[in-house]
Amino acid sequence: MEGDKRLEFGMGSIFERRSIDEQWIVFRILDRKYAIEARIVKEILSIVPFNPSFLGGAGFFASFPLRGSLIYAFDLRYYWEEQPQAYHIEDNLLLLDNHIAIPIQEIIEIKDLNLSHSITDGSESVHLIKAELVENDFVVSLLDSQALLNLSIESTESTDPQMTKQKMNWFEISTSNYSELDNEILLRRKQAYESIESLVDSGSMVALAVLESVNEIFCLPIDQILEFSEPGQITPIPSSLPELHGCINLRGEVIPVLSLAALMGKTRKYSFTEGKIILVKEDSYPIGILVDELLDVVYRKSNEKILTNINSKFSTETFTGSLIEASYPDSNGNHLNQISLELIFSKAKSVLQ
Repeated sequence: MEGDKRLEFGMGSIFERRSIDEQWIVFRILDRKYAIEARIVKEILSIVPFNPSFLGGAGFFASFPLRGSLIYAFDLRYYWEEQPQAYHIEDNLLLLDNHIAIPIQEIIEIKDLNLSHSITDGSESVHLIKAELVENDFVVSLLDSQALLNLSIESTESTDPQMTKQKMNWFEISTSNYSELDNEILLRRKQAYESIESLVDSGSMVALAVLESVNEIFCLPIDQILEFSEPGQITPIPSSLPELHGCINLRGEVIPVLSLAALMGKTRKYSFTEGKIILVKEDSYPIGILVDELLDVVYRKSNEKILTNINSKFSTETFTGSLIEASYPDSNGNHLNQISLELIFSKAKSVLQ
């Protein structure tokens, strides 16, 4: 499939990406024009519902699921320390090859640009912009492709409380303008995108978040996860059971956080505020699961799922083994064990009573 990459636009029309790899996508953010190399844009989407996210540095503020992958929204204006403004239902997203989506107002055109007339900003005062040129009396800012592809949650991760407030503020203001009808359209749009088969997601595949706890590797299906969060703002609960690590205040809702290590009868190697929190929900009952590390997102064939605990260092008679509901084979002949959320919630209810 490598030679047959395509660029999908909106909900239906598809452009052959090979024919535009040397071209630029010219787009608008508010009253300014920008251009990005088409070769690094995987898809052009209509804007979808966002979930707030506190991962990453400035610019990152939200995430959303797309065909089994977790996509992180990165707003250029937030990165450049401008003031937030509300998105509109007509806005678009540029989905880059590194699974980062950039909100924009509209695509203007896809065309060749005469870069011989561009002016490079030697001062590099505006990061992510490498040059500017004048087209039809308008200044077009050319984005730096390599700098954009180097952006990632891991390379810009921050647990600064002030940045967490900034991210929440940007999310609340940018998503504040949707009407009830807009929210219905966004939901239908999300469902429509989920039903569109991606070129790289062909076949019956399941996306799994790979995580580590006490030197044991586990997984959870991405579609069972609401979002990931940092444990820096977690509050301990005096005289609570070891399984109840503490609680966090997420957008005004107090959410208990359980330690996966303690649920397995183990002691964590990390400090109290280190690791990753995986937010999950059963009906109207959300909880956080604290793990040591979030390692990767991998794909496995759904028909390879084995409903038993295989190749774990723990049997089903142990604390750990009792939390395993299935496993998937990997390329090394081992098995990736999937945690049972049903059993996690069952234990959570007994801990929280």
